[in-house]
Amino acid sequence: MIEVIEQGSGVVELRLSRPPANLMDIVTLKALGTSLTSAFEDGRQGVILSGLPGVFSAGIDSVALLSSGEFGTRAFCQEIFKLAAQMANSPIPIVTAITGHCIASGVLISIFSDYRVVASGNWRLALNEVKVGIALPECFQFALSRIVGSFFAERILVFGEELTPNQAKKIQLIDEIVPQHEVVLRAKEKLMELLMLPKHSMLRAREIARRDLAQAFPHPDQVAVEELVESFLHPLTRNIFDHLAENMKRKELVKISV
Repeated sequence: MIEVIEQGSGVVELRLSRPPANLMDIVTLKALGTSLTSAFEDGRQGVILSGLPGVFSAGIDSVALLSSGEFGTRAFCQEIFKLAAQMANSPIPIVTAITGHCIASGVLISIFSDYRVVASGNWRLALNEVKVGIALPECFQFALSRIVGSFFAERILVFGEELTPNQAKKIQLIDEIVPQHEVVLRAKEKLMELLMLPKHSMLRAREIARRDLAQAFPHPDQVAVEELVESFLHPLTRNIFDHLAENMKRKELVKISV
């Protein structure tokens, strides 16, 4: 689920490993949160988040979410907020190595990191929740706006536009594009640039620079959680998820029959 890879110099890589698409379910969210907590408590100096070659994360596991009912949907939404709050308040730098397609919750996770490196390739990056009936709460929209500005945040969130790596870099959604085999290495290099600075001044400057983000996510906001839950439980949203789940099942049947 989460592979923990030692990178040396106090840096640990947390690799999302739920093939084939690294879809996010509640187990994956909890595992990532637990791994981050361990990194903080073990005195790590920096974290790299990465995915599988060709896919960082293709978004939410709609099949698992549909089968979880209202209780499971609420628990899933709470875990999303817990992870966002954990990353927004991270005491150490986090760099995301986007190894391929990065959709919905994949992008959502990445925007809470300090720096984003994407592998070159014909990938899609999108916060396209609106297309499946989900309106992200204001706090998440703020997290995106502080990176790309309100204009491009609107285009991404309201229109659900999908971006190539070059388009994402142009609006500063990601910071760098490098060859696939260099994406984790480059992520570590950026972390080492920070870790080579005087620790007390770097961490203090980082704390001040990210204070607005931390204040937007002090802890899971139950009002915002319920807003997200309502989006997931809306009848139209459930119908869309039903179609997505059915399509996924059909694809699996085709694979089995081939």
